Amino acid sequence: MLGRIEKIQGVLHKIEDGLLIAGGGFCVVMVLLVAVGVLGRYLLKLDLIPGTYQYVEFYLLPLVVFLAFAATLRANIFPRLDFIVARLPSRAEHQVELAVLAIELVAFGTAAWCCWQMTAFGTLRGLVKLAGTMQMPIGPAIGLAALGWTILTIEVIFQIISRALYRR
Repeated sequence: MLGRIEKIQGVLHKIEDGLLIAGGGFCVVMVLLVAVGVLGRYLLKLDLIPGTYQYVEFYLLPLVVFLAFAATLRANIFPRLDFIVARLPSRAEHQVELAVLAIELVAFGTAAWCCWQMTAFGTLRGLVKLAGTMQMPIGPAIGLAALGWTILTIEVIFQIISRALYRR
């Protein structure tokens, strides 16, 4: 069983790394869009890319954040209340860690489920957001956010399993 879990975690980590690379790519695009927008506005006195801030605000920035969630949890840089748990006896510390992970599982799972529902609704209804002069569909962007929440939820499941089996 241990070997199977490690193989699945290896695949999950590759997916997380891919999402992290995609988020980094979106971050580069976001920086370039903002830089071109600022240069056009202040040097040429015109908006070179209409809707730049809508693209960044509604599409790129959320994608950068949501796609990096699982990788931050895996790297232990996800915000946590470790300083409180560290003061407990080791047995209580282990139980509190499992309880916190269970709460995170419910919260992140709910967020993933809601995002998938919004993705389906937005895609089926053809919901769009006005960005400059273009109407951009919101379904795919929410779908990528839902993917980020889902991978985060799966990462929490594996952390619960590993902590329950190994008592780390």
